[in-house]
Amino acid sequence: LTLLSTVAGRTPEDSAKVKKVVSTIRKKGVESVLNNLIERWYTDDFISSYPEAVDIRIQQVIETPPEVFLSVFDIYSSTEMLPWLPRLECPCLVMTGELDTGCSPVLNKLIADTLPNAELVILEKLKHSILIEAPEKVLPPLRDFLIRHC
Repeated sequence: LTLLSTVAGRTPEDSAKVKKVVSTIRKKGVESVLNNLIERWYTDDFISSYPEAVDIRIQQVIETPPEVFLSVFDIYSSTEMLPWLPRLECPCLVMTGELDTGCSPVLNKLIADTLPNAELVILEKLKHSILIEAPEKVLPPLRDFLIRHC
């Protein structure tokens, strides 16, 4: 199992922040939070170096039916997987960006520490969208993990 840029063990304050984003999207539409999402997902260097990739992601978000986008955020804001993580006995790779504020290294360490058989990888100088921004950094630890466990 590989968990990339995910979250568990949020504080009530962290959950409230996510629920506030959901509320804003419901009231004002996804466009009202797009700049904040883009800044959370990508580093400034990536945004300035690859504006076309950011534009593609923006278009994907805008074209996603609002009820779908909101249902994903509803699940994201209200689901807590920490209590059942100890039941996962398979090898797990937990990976996130060093600068990811929502799926932070602290929370990913908590996930890895809670899983009985996990490895943690924190990718330096990256935010949330590690697969889009730096697949060349994601692939080596992922390949190594899969070779050792498959």
